[in-house]
Amino acid sequence: MVAKRSMLQEFLSLHQKDTIFPGCTPDMSGAIVTSLASNNYVKLNFPVVLPGLSKMNSGGLSGQILTLDEVPWITQETRNNWEANIPRIWAREFIWPESGSKGLRYCGREDLLDRYMNYYMTRCRYILMHKQHRSEVISTSPSKLLLYWALFKTIVKVGGRYFLNRKVLARINHRKNGIYDFTHDCHTVKEAEKYLYEKGYYYNFNQIG
Repeated sequence: MVAKRSMLQEFLSLHQKDTIFPGCTPDMSGAIVTSLASNNYVKLNFPVVLPGLSKMNSGGLSGQILTLDEVPWITQETRNNWEANIPRIWAREFIWPESGSKGLRYCGREDLLDRYMNYYMTRCRYILMHKQHRSEVISTSPSKLLLYWALFKTIVKVGGRYFLNRKVLARINHRKNGIYDFTHDCHTVKEAEKYLYEKGYYYNFNQIG
């Protein structure tokens, strides 16, 4: 997203705000505020690349999972104002919806929280992806029944989609066209090239362009 500075300044002046980054992570909360501050947008039919580089990810922790008290760079105000429905754990499954919720509240759009924020699904995703603090995430859930229901639906949906894509559609496609659309461990260019080489297709992605 590329936003006009004048539009952001108008938003700050109109709502008597002093920042467009109200949440614990500026990119997520800023995106929410910027989206709600704009009434018009233009969709470009060509790529606009704004490159950035960082050796850190997942909120500056390179994937580590910490409690809020263990995160050194956030303020006590951030800890005190943490969303009540979100566990006090610094993980992307929680800091992203926390920042998104802050952005909606900041713009006076709490009505969108009930429509778009599913706090049980955030807990569900965390439980399936991480082992640390799992018991705390479960024990602090407002309703364990709704949490377990969300877990059940996710397991069925993800498992069913995996089986359909990897075991059924991929095999049908292989029989018809001789290729697999769904492969394991192809998350990078190197992994994709390795997979192609092993299958006898000698292609280098550097040739693109």
